[in-house]
Amino acid sequence: TGDMTVHIQRGAALHHDLCRGMKNMHNLVSFSLKYNCRQEILEALFASKFTLKVLDIEQSKGITDECTKTLIEFKHLEELSMSKTGLSSESQADIIMKLNNLKRLPRGDYLCDALEMIAWDEMYEAKPYPVLKISNFWSSEEYFFHSFDQMTLVQEMCPEVSQMLFMFQDRFTCPLTILGKFKYLQELELWGGDFYADEFEVVLQSVGGNLTKLDLHHFDSVDLNALSLLTVYCSSLVHLGFSGCGFIEHEGQSEAFQEQDRWRQREIEGRIEPFLDLQSLSISCACPPKLLVTLLQLCINLRHLLIGLNCPIFDETFDQVFIENKFQHLEEFEVRKSDYLTMKTVSKLLLYCDKIRSILDLSCWSKVTREEFLELAHHMQENNIEMKLTETIDRQLSLFEICQSQLKERYGKVEWFDGD
Repeated sequence: TGDMTVHIQRGAALHHDLCRGMKNMHNLVSFSLKYNCRQEILEALFASKFTLKVLDIEQSKGITDECTKTLIEFKHLEELSMSKTGLSSESQADIIMKLNNLKRLPRGDYLCDALEMIAWDEMYEAKPYPVLKISNFWSSEEYFFHSFDQMTLVQEMCPEVSQMLFMFQDRFTCPLTILGKFKYLQELELWGGDFYADEFEVVLQSVGGNLTKLDLHHFDSVDLNALSLLTVYCSSLVHLGFSGCGFIEHEGQSEAFQEQDRWRQREIEGRIEPFLDLQSLSISCACPPKLLVTLLQLCINLRHLLIGLNCPIFDETFDQVFIENKFQHLEEFEVRKSDYLTMKTVSKLLLYCDKIRSILDLSCWSKVTREEFLELAHHMQENNIEMKLTETIDRQLSLFEICQSQLKERYGKVEWFDGD
């Protein structure tokens, strides 16, 4: 097709050669130069200004307000990473307004500030505010929490937001229900909140049907009823994650309360549905055993399961789960460290999960002896079974190491020099 992608990690000393080469490239569609991009690099990219769709200049302090006019020349950009550069909020607002095809601002924590600049400029002109094509939102990394007015402005000016990282403080700063107004929301990473106190069910009623990815961090009051509502409203979820969340399991005190609770429990269980589309589940916080078993039993088509260090899990847990769910599609099972799981769980995974190709990290399970681990690894190798049992570090070579290797091949070692 003639399209080309260039990604450079370290290249400060190569600017002149790079600029010379870039002027001869007329079909670039993606260019990335973090930290070291400058005005002359952008000017060299003019050769591809009609084809360039993705530009990543993140963390480049050499990109200042003086580069604004140059950046605006790239009219076909759809994705622009310009966070942590030397651009002011005014310049970022100008760029966002004038690049009409812009859809994504990776790690664009400046979006609210830029939109407020645009709203200020438009204050005395005809309303409504201009509507942008921006499809992602990232909470500020400076002040973290956004006000209701800010989020309302985002919803009005960027109604097509489908991916969001939102930091919730309290309902007085900004009620959680504001998320329900983003009708195209598909991926939500939410930090903070309470399922009941902050009316998260209202959000699920509005946008739950669109959600394919949901990550909850430090989110409280997740009980069986909350889980059942997730299954009802979020039937299209592909990924579900819990980190630092407050799972709760109600325990009745009096006999009358226990009887009432049993009726409520039957009602909830009658409403609960399996996650048919869920392929990835991550749990990195303590979860009551019964609730954990129920959650795992609902994920019948799971492919990736990650249980974090803070979620104790036992052989008995999987004994109960396997009664209802054999994880027939499971490919990757990850429990990085465990003081409770034994080879019994490993054996059942190998027995029931025909597609399993990774069980991590057995070398860090204290109840799996080194002899058991080596015997299993040897069995897999002897039977030509591809199975990943421990993590290996795949370190990328640096530019210096590549050059050093090439020099060693081209020139022999000097006899009088003792170094490398």
